[in-house]
Amino acid sequence: MLESIVLEAGVSDWAQVIAAIGTMAAATVAVVAAVQSYRSAKQNNETNEQMVRPRVVVYVDNSEQDISFVDLVILNEGGGLARDIRFTVSGDDPPMSFSDGSAKQLSDFDVISKGIKVLPAKASRSYFMLSTIGQVDEILALQSSLAVTYANSNGTKQYEDVFDLDFNSLPKMRFTKEETSNQKKLVGEVKKIRKVLEKTQ
Repeated sequence: MLESIVLEAGVSDWAQVIAAIGTMAAATVAVVAAVQSYRSAKQNNETNEQMVRPRVVVYVDNSEQDISFVDLVILNEGGGLARDIRFTVSGDDPPMSFSDGSAKQLSDFDVISKGIKVLPAKASRSYFMLSTIGQVDEILALQSSLAVTYANSNGTKQYEDVFDLDFNSLPKMRFTKEETSNQKKLVGEVKKIRKVLEKTQ
């Protein structure tokens, strides 16, 4: 009879142990599932953020108007609107031709000195920067970069980047001296004609 009591007690203890193990296993599975769910949600949030965040890039490009003209291009290639875009020129301050005919520096340009308030997703702005006529070598020797800071659409996140203004990468910058000389002469002749016309008016 004592043996039967001990046996029953042993069976009862084992049942409790197995039940406890089962409970622990279920709790472990629940914790693992919660961790995986958290990681998945975090990854989805990060993916969504990357899809809707702005990405402002700056580069120089040949103008569509003339191969000797260079434009400064500011592009928001991201999926969200960019706000309060600010620029800082580093290294050489490139020359820039203004609409009034004056020649100043890139840092003097209003867009660079004052910034851009809003740039929609996938939108770009192009600004005439300079003519390479008579100064190809000088332009190619420039070591210039633009630091850019900006915020997302609701202003809760700030971004920054630095872009080299790589004039050497422009496919149409490699003019021969003869071509440059001819273009310079042409510009000179146009100026002479303009002066003659102004006198006749």
